[in-house]
Amino acid sequence: MRHSLIQFALASTLGLFAAAAQADTVVYDNGSPDHASGNNLGFALQAEDFRLTVQARLTTIEFWTLEAADAYRGSISYEIRWNAGGALGASILQGTAAVTRTATGTYQGLTEYHNSFDLPSPLLMDPNPYWLILHNGGLDNFTDPNEFLWETAAMQPGQLGGAEAFSQGGPFTPNFQEHAFRISAVPEPCPAFALVAGLGVLAALGRRGAAARRRPQ
Repeated sequence: MRHSLIQFALASTLGLFAAAAQADTVVYDNGSPDHASGNNLGFALQAEDFRLTVQARLTTIEFWTLEAADAYRGSISYEIRWNAGGALGASILQGTAAVTRTATGTYQGLTEYHNSFDLPSPLLMDPNPYWLILHNGGLDNFTDPNEFLWETAAMQPGQLGGAEAFSQGGPFTPNFQEHAFRISAVPEPCPAFALVAGLGVLAALGRRGAAARRRPQ
């Protein structure tokens, strides 16, 4: 019976860990779209800073755009870089993704879209500042006008403002805009959570042992 209780307690603890590890959570939100303006993702790379406050495995990136008809090129190029004292540092991850898109209104004569894409595999990242870079389509296309704007959001205290580069490998210059996006992730289990779970197992076993000792022989 004691062996069964240990198995049950361990299974319950592992279940709690699994539930905590599988639930996607928004770990960074740069603000809602302000329906006022944007910076062009068609003939430039646009970069925006973000900060993680917990260790997490990044899974999904969402962002908002203002677009002319047929401006989307069928994919989004993305990159995550280190933040080097407020400047763009070394690359951590880059790729191209097909995007799930939903029209959410019309503003400034352009259609607003909510865009979402998943990273190819969860990316484990520590609590640090980083940069997210986006571009409409492949990195070989920077030439046509392409009215495809990363929509702006309200500036918040402590934010650096965006930056843009007009070719792959070109220098990034500040545009002093904040842009609407958020990042979801699977947070890593907290050590404190593991300690509490372990103490719960020990407490359950202790209560079971005390009850057995009080039972008439």
